[in-house]
Amino acid sequence: MKRNGIVPDVYTYTILIGSFCKAGLIEQARNWFDEMVRDGCAPNVVTYTALIHAYLKARKLSNANELFEVMFSEGCNPNVVTYTALIDGHCKAGKIEKACQIYARMRGNVETSDVDMYFRIDDGNSKEPNVFTYGALVDGLCKAHKIKEANNLLDAMLVEGCEPNHIVYDALIDGFCKAGKLDDAQEVFAKMSERGYSLNVYTYSSLIDRLFKDKRLDLALKVLSKMLENSCAPNAVIYTEMIDGLCKVGKTDEAYKLMLMMEEKGCSPNVMTYTAMIDGFGNVGKVEKCLELLREMGSKGCPPNFVTYRVLINHCCATGLLDEAHNLLDEMKQTYWPRHISSYRKVIEGFNREFIISLSENDSVPIVPVYRILIDSFIKAGKLESALKLHEEIRSSFPLTVASKNMYISLIESLSHASKIDKAFDMYTDMADVTRIHFMLQIAFATGSVSVKLQEFEWW
Repeated sequence: MKRNGIVPDVYTYTILIGSFCKAGLIEQARNWFDEMVRDGCAPNVVTYTALIHAYLKARKLSNANELFEVMFSEGCNPNVVTYTALIDGHCKAGKIEKACQIYARMRGNVETSDVDMYFRIDDGNSKEPNVFTYGALVDGLCKAHKIKEANNLLDAMLVEGCEPNHIVYDALIDGFCKAGKLDDAQEVFAKMSERGYSLNVYTYSSLIDRLFKDKRLDLALKVLSKMLENSCAPNAVIYTEMIDGLCKVGKTDEAYKLMLMMEEKGCSPNVMTYTAMIDGFGNVGKVEKCLELLREMGSKGCPPNFVTYRVLINHCCATGLLDEAHNLLDEMKQTYWPRHISSYRKVIEGFNREFIISLSENDSVPIVPVYRILIDSFIKAGKLESALKLHEEIRSSFPLTVASKNMYISLIESLSHASKIDKAFDMYTDMADVTRIHFMLQIAFATGSVSVKLQEFEWW
């Protein structure tokens, strides 16, 4: 275009920048933006908004805020779309105070920091928020546990003559439910009904989740019945919430009936549904039913995930089915073991400080706790050789941490009782090395000598 002597105008550049932004090529879009400015072509509000929105989607808030200020300094006034994108982006990033400041600026209250004062218009440069602006801010306030302010914002919407939509009502009802304020949630529902809206699947999900947390099971089941009466088909999330809730209070038979009804209604149980049901049956000692459900998962094309295996192995160990638990471990390793090893090694090779320090705080490799359960169960069952084999297997695959201290102590005690003193001393030395490595790594990170210290340990 330029070679033919045609100079791109603001519309050409804006289309180009917008296309690159939609494709996620933000750096290239910024290069076009810089070029148009350098060539004396002033960006308009659409140009700025497209690039700001792309920065926000990529969680590059500082870039978005910087461009927003440039926009003002160049005399280009943001429109409601610009403000809404900024408010929504900051809310989704958990920066609710900044989102509120942008909203205040939008309404002309530049110095205002109190949410309750955001509806006072001070000058003629304000922009009227629309339902999407309000929806983004209501949702953000609820997620930041500022439910009172979110409710005030709903009232302000109605005063301003901006009709709330389903998204606004759902966000507020969900916020009240998560805060345990069912009465307030019902008040919002009443306002919603007065405006001609009815509950949808997301609203029902919030109510059912809260009712189960409050142990109001009968009312939760009535809500489900009401859903079906109103031809609002529950999804897998709602069914799973209810099945899990019933299992947690020991009502596994009712939970299983609900799972069967779920299938009858054309909603297939997912891996979370099956795992909740397996855990429920396991908690009441029906491990054979758990194994039956595992087989059913395979026949219905719903592969178990790591959590399913861990739950089932735990219940098998608890009821003394150690051989079955060991078989499940072997089965799990065929599908999940290679992936966990590769991701674990990759992070270690990169010397990620947060990851390595977390080794002392929790189990960064999800497969390690399963071994601990099995080793502990074999020790209690008097199968010391099997426990030692499992310990050697995990030790050769993963660097153990100070979190494994109890496992070492149990093995040392068992070896001592079995008069295998030499092996017990070897195990004690191994445990001491693990503890020493942990503390030396912390010192290495503190002093910045990580690479030097890592060379001392063979397992790196």
